[in-house]
Amino acid sequence: MDSGFWELMFPKKCNYQNILIMKKLLLIIILIGLGVWGVRSLGNGEESSRVEGERTGRVIYSFGLVSDSHLNNDGLAKAMELAKSAKVNRVFGLGDWTEYGEIEKLSLTKNIFEQSGLVYEVLPGDHDLANSRDLGLSARSNFDTVFGLEEKSIVESNIQFVLVDNSDIYLGIGDENWFEIKNILLTSPPKLRFVLAHKTPFNPDTQHIMGDGSEEVTFQAKQFLYLLENSKVNELFTGDLHHFARYSSPNDGVKITSIGALSTEKNFQGPNFVIVKVFENYSYEIENIQI
Repeated sequence: MDSGFWELMFPKKCNYQNILIMKKLLLIIILIGLGVWGVRSLGNGEESSRVEGERTGRVIYSFGLVSDSHLNNDGLAKAMELAKSAKVNRVFGLGDWTEYGEIEKLSLTKNIFEQSGLVYEVLPGDHDLANSRDLGLSARSNFDTVFGLEEKSIVESNIQFVLVDNSDIYLGIGDENWFEIKNILLTSPPKLRFVLAHKTPFNPDTQHIMGDGSEEVTFQAKQFLYLLENSKVNELFTGDLHHFARYSSPNDGVKITSIGALSTEKNFQGPNFVIVKVFENYSYEIENIQI
């Protein structure tokens, strides 16, 4: 920098005008710094991984998260292959395997999960309920015929996974499930507690969230978010948005990760999924995997 800059920043003789100029320059520098920090901390999907807490020791547990294949079964099979190569302990699927939820197409998805040889648990997405509803059946009828009911709570290696089916855009979480989920979340957790759902109850960048088509479900989404923020949840993982992103709830009470999508349609990031590694001190790392 030339001598004029240094004379401006550190003048030999500070008069009132110089002090004002210095204050303005310092304010600009501070604002630029805050802006850079804000972009990095917003969690808009630019970074591919993060570590919650300082890593200590070896990986004691890892799991894969896949979602929104929308009949891209080749992409789903590739994700399962990569997850198996990474030696994950379990895979969780967060919904939208089809466009319309026909039994035949849901069965194709199940075959891929089965053929992987991995332990898995699968939630439905809103697209997976459409055919059952149009046939006059319960919304989950086709999905349950193929996959059966998912476990609500799984605990392995002192890590709790709470699975929440909020895929029904008209009813949200059913009364019986809502009661069970509340009871689970209000108990003391083990070392880590992760909640898995199809739809997020909050996103700072879109209104395409739980309840976007129903006032009643919108109210339930607010209750769900409040429950998450007050139940010692380390992270909420969701599908549906076709975008890998990380952010916090409005009160900074719970961290939220949208895991991206395996679909080739409406997915500018390209097919992707997530692997989470948990270390000996129960810090954990979230990695977005491009296919």
